[in-house]
Amino acid sequence: MRCSYSEVEDYLLSKYTSIYSNVDNFQLNVVLEQPVKEYRKFTQADIQPFMYRSTYLGNRGISEQVQRAFKVGFDERNQSIMMCWFDKDGEIINLKFRNIHDKKFYYTKGGQPIKNHVFGLNFVHKMNTNRVYIVESEIDCMYLWSHKIPAIALGTASISPKQLKLILNSPITELVIAVDNDD
Repeated sequence: MRCSYSEVEDYLLSKYTSIYSNVDNFQLNVVLEQPVKEYRKFTQADIQPFMYRSTYLGNRGISEQVQRAFKVGFDERNQSIMMCWFDKDGEIINLKFRNIHDKKFYYTKGGQPIKNHVFGLNFVHKMNTNRVYIVESEIDCMYLWSHKIPAIALGTASISPKQLKLILNSPITELVIAVDNDD
């Protein structure tokens, strides 16, 4: 069936005109900015249930001193290492867990996304360190610190825009990229 432009126009106006019949009271509510989600910060009481040690990280070359500095713990029930993620000022913003048997990761509910932070950057700020190694994993980062090599970790294989901004606004002037043997 062929229709002329005017026939289509008449049809559409008759079908949808009622929507605009009360234009004076028409309101359009558009939110252009995403509301800022409030995330919790974690306290010593939040990590206290995990303040146990496992030989796992020691066997991976991470010193007891570094484990204490990074507030590393162990979830006995789930057989998982607990690693605190800090913001640049040293506040705990999330707890990341890594199972020691099957390399599964999980996080505490309500924590801030780690893509908005850099693991170890709080120590870079605290020590005003300018030559730093950047790695993927928290364990690699702590291994380097155990050997007196300042390091940061992204927690993933790619860098987010927020992580990049944090690094650029840090004392770091020389960033050494250290890759692992993952595909």
